[in-house]
Amino acid sequence: MLVVDDVRVRFGAITAVDGVSLTLAPGEILGLVGDSGCGKTTLARVIVGLERPESGRVFLDGEELLPKRRELRRRVQLVFQDPESCLSPRWTIGRTLEEPLQVAGMGNRRERVARVGELLELVGLPQAFAARQPRALSGGQRQRIGIARALASSPDVLVCDEPVSSLDVSVRAQVMNVLLDLREELNLSVLLIAHDPVLVHQASDRVLSMRAGALQPG
Repeated sequence: MLVVDDVRVRFGAITAVDGVSLTLAPGEILGLVGDSGCGKTTLARVIVGLERPESGRVFLDGEELLPKRRELRRRVQLVFQDPESCLSPRWTIGRTLEEPLQVAGMGNRRERVARVGELLELVGLPQAFAARQPRALSGGQRQRIGIARALASSPDVLVCDEPVSSLDVSVRAQVMNVLLDLREELNLSVLLIAHDPVLVHQASDRVLSMRAGALQPG
């Protein structure tokens, strides 16, 4: 269970997140909708530890997600809106997926290569993609690699910040189906953040709305 407890974030005189509290159960997809600039991305960054709140706390299974708790932090991962942000143009896909495993000290070289193959299969791509460069992939394939990279540490929670908004309409449903399948297969909890209410309502078990940094009633 992920719990966000009364989180507030300010940038100077601007309150980006204003006392937000929410819960995300195991295996649940929780949708979060709102206009651009309403604080959704800032909240996502707080949850995954990329932004420190002025006040409030985030818990996973009763334990506070503090910056120094790296093992706990690995259980909550972010899927970026733009997959290019986690793909080096100089690295093969295999190296991109192996790097977080190596940083975390997971297995030997052979075990990490095997895990890379598993990650590719989880997102519906053949293992041969490990030898490719990002420039050889379509936008949808790059976003699948971004999801695979987020899965490398076997997280319990994925925070997906506008995961399909940069993709062609024809590809969005395919990537969303990958996320839905992963929820079922891995019992993942997913915080799905988007400004498209139709997409979010179709994919989510519950939907919250955010405006001007605060959750809206109802």
